[in-house]
Amino acid sequence: MSEQAMKSVSPGIVAQNYEEATFCTQCFKLLRANEQDFDSASMRYQFPIDVDSESFSARVKSGCRLCILLDKWLEPEPEGTLIPPCICRVRNATATSDSTTKQSGNYILEFDIKSSNYKNCSTGLRLTSHHETPITPQQQQNKTPKLGNVPPTSSLAASSTASPSCFDLIEWWINDCNLNHKLCSFRRDLSTSWLPTRLIFLGDGVNEFPILCSREYIPPGKRYNTLSHRWGPNIFRLLSSNLGSLQESLPLDQLPATYLDAMEVSRKMGIEYLWIDSLCIIQDSGQDWRLESAAMGLVYKYAWCCVAATACQQAGMLINRPPIASRCTIKPSNDNPRIAAGTYNLFPLEKGTWSNGISNSPLSKRGWVTQERLLSSRIIHFGERQMFWECQERQACETFANTIHSREINNYKLNYPASISWPHMLRELAPSSYYTYWRDIIRDYNVCQLTMPSDRLDAIAGVAKDIRTALDSRYLAGIWEKYICADLLWSNLSWDRVAYNRNLGTRNREYQAPSWSWASFNGAPWWLFDLRPHNYVVEYVRGDVVEIQAGSLGQVKSGFIHLRGLLINHGLTIQNLIYKKPPRLPSCTEIEYYNYEINLDANPEEDPRLQGIDRSSAVYTLPIMVEGLRGETDSCLLGSLAAENLKFIRSSTNGHSLLTMHALLLLRTGNGEFQRLGLLSLKDKYVYACLKLESVLKSNEYIERHNDYLYTICIV
Repeated sequence: MSEQAMKSVSPGIVAQNYEEATFCTQCFKLLRANEQDFDSASMRYQFPIDVDSESFSARVKSGCRLCILLDKWLEPEPEGTLIPPCICRVRNATATSDSTTKQSGNYILEFDIKSSNYKNCSTGLRLTSHHETPITPQQQQNKTPKLGNVPPTSSLAASSTASPSCFDLIEWWINDCNLNHKLCSFRRDLSTSWLPTRLIFLGDGVNEFPILCSREYIPPGKRYNTLSHRWGPNIFRLLSSNLGSLQESLPLDQLPATYLDAMEVSRKMGIEYLWIDSLCIIQDSGQDWRLESAAMGLVYKYAWCCVAATACQQAGMLINRPPIASRCTIKPSNDNPRIAAGTYNLFPLEKGTWSNGISNSPLSKRGWVTQERLLSSRIIHFGERQMFWECQERQACETFANTIHSREINNYKLNYPASISWPHMLRELAPSSYYTYWRDIIRDYNVCQLTMPSDRLDAIAGVAKDIRTALDSRYLAGIWEKYICADLLWSNLSWDRVAYNRNLGTRNREYQAPSWSWASFNGAPWWLFDLRPHNYVVEYVRGDVVEIQAGSLGQVKSGFIHLRGLLINHGLTIQNLIYKKPPRLPSCTEIEYYNYEINLDANPEEDPRLQGIDRSSAVYTLPIMVEGLRGETDSCLLGSLAAENLKFIRSSTNGHSLLTMHALLLLRTGNGEFQRLGLLSLKDKYVYACLKLESVLKSNEYIERHNDYLYTICIV
């Protein structure tokens, strides 16, 4: 900063270098205000601003950081309008009360702005204590001082993520996680106990250069990092033809900048090996891909750290950027200041830091990333504006280096749980919580993009393996056998009848999964019910799937389930489904539109399975569950009490006005064989009319016939 510029800085604000923020006289008074300047009741400071005044415009043009921030929120008012004062509240970001006297640390300046049309808006500015140097692991081992309380903040002024200050913060996050986090501690041994089939040996980048190594040539006890990224067009890949040459050297001039940056970040961490999917899996070998994709979950689970190119594709992670903050040093004062003397980083307090930087990032829209984030022990994200951190105990970023304020990530944790809670939850939650957690994952996972639809089950198989252990259940192409009656009641619409990704499901011509699985259609499934006991009127008999790679829990060749229940053919046809006309029931007038609902998995006119099939072909109904029934509830979710519940309904003399039945809509494709088309819901008296039907079927419509007009059928 020039000598002239230093003279323009307000008294009491010390300018040290080009990063230093400047303030106008009015804003300086706010920063140096003492306790007596604040209203004793509201603890707020009257901060008059006239946005139309020449003086305010001049302060913005002169570079007053606080005025520039407020100018973004204020709009010009009609001439002659009385401008209400801008109210400012100064609070300590880490304290439980408003009192900040004699405290140094983190402050938030909250501005409430009221315009003449009585619309309120608010914005904020944060002052964070500046720490130049991170605590080293050796200092932590000597127990002085405590590492977890003082993350370095100098990266906030860095104009590049390649800055040493950015690597200082990464080093602090890793050291604190490794030394102080109880939930992360078990990963220390994991990270040296298993290795992928192939890894990239990084070398030092000067005398040693990267090569591809097979596991048998890697010394035991070595750690490795992973790269999480989006593939770009014409990306360099490992092929059968270049495997030998890559084991001698990697062509660095042909690799994307993101790969080179991941190598450099890993070297800075002291990690010698790196796993990148396109370079460690033979891309033109189906056999190698199936073997390696089956182990993908282990690759991320056993890695030391996942380096994520969260904001970019192939442009690189170590890039130039505008500094996040300016430096602000407030000199000591004897007049009991509201903000204690100290050196601070000054930056806007943005809402949605985590959701904007992570959840809505380009990388998070990639389907495989769901599993990569859940299973990685720790992740360093290179975002568009700053770096982010995730581990079992911390979610943080440069502006909130210790932890991101909980209010900003509540929705994120609810809708898309990350690795911060994964192993901890598997140890302590009840089975119903695992199941709910799984459903949340699958719902959000299916909104993401997959280049190959056939990867639908492969890209989440690692998570399924962990959940399988927690639920103690067989896994049938995305459905849990132990809870199958509840699992079959998925829909492509949410409870408020809106598609989660605002697009009804579609089906591909290529086989993806059995029709009864959510993996068979392209869309985000919603489940109608949780694991609480319900009145099921169908019984699960048996089922199985044939996986392409046995034991992978990934892509399947085929699958079936046998269900025993009341199979009904009541005149419903494919043509009815197209126009969503209700079924016809004996002794009932036409069902009113508000007493039934047809929810199809895909548009029947676009469903490839229905191409060339007569539109008058019968659509069958298989009731699964009844709400509001006073019969026996089935807590095992296998439908073992289905026959008893049906007897209870059929023995009732009067219809019940509070019942709702949920049933599968099925198309017959062979002798006793069916495929799922969607769901049917009936209400009130029509439930009794439907379930009391004595449906007589032909021998080619079922596998086995039982008493009380119950049938066993196969759904594929």
